[in-house]
Amino acid sequence: MIRAALSIACALALPVQGQAQDFRGLLPGMPASELAVLGEPFDFQSQQGTVTARYPLPYERHMTVLYENGRIQSLGLGYGGIGTTLHPPATQGLRVGVTTLREAVALAGSEGFTFDDPNGLRVIGDVPIGWFLYYELQDHPDLLLELSFQDRSLATARADSDTGPTPLPRDALLVSATLYHDEFTTRHPDVHGSTPMDRPGAVPFALPLSEAFPLTVLP
Repeated sequence: MIRAALSIACALALPVQGQAQDFRGLLPGMPASELAVLGEPFDFQSQQGTVTARYPLPYERHMTVLYENGRIQSLGLGYGGIGTTLHPPATQGLRVGVTTLREAVALAGSEGFTFDDPNGLRVIGDVPIGWFLYYELQDHPDLLLELSFQDRSLATARADSDTGPTPLPRDALLVSATLYHDEFTTRHPDVHGSTPMDRPGAVPFALPLSEAFPLTVLP
């Protein structure tokens, strides 16, 4: 009974537009003061005017927020990573830690685009760290959606970009979904890359944000 009352209270505390989307009604470009709906962060770092904070979400997930000059610049949904067991309720949208790359592409309507590397495989040195797909959002033209995937065994991934495009690992898991404001991507081209590269059939993201990331609440 107490849990039910708390769940109702938390839902009522969210902004109206957040009732149907898992970024808790927040969007990049909003004032940082709107982050009050998330409560207290469990991790907080500030460097040269850029603040990065992480907030807990239901079902072993978290939201990473970056803001500058009093405005939210990016919001990211993540979880503990490969090996973490999640049991969120079934939804029709994308779920970090659950949705495969194959399922995500089907929902998105295409493989989107990447930056600089046609494989979409990002590496540090010779170590692969995952595949990245990017999409424009029809309902939010000032935002960029980044979907990050990891194979269950990146040790077998091909990190040599000279070999040309390789098939995307369809069973790789979605490990993060991040929204960036175009102000941020313009000021920080080094974060993603400088040259967008469309994949065959690339189109803007097929779903409204509220359908792609429906709000997840505790039962």
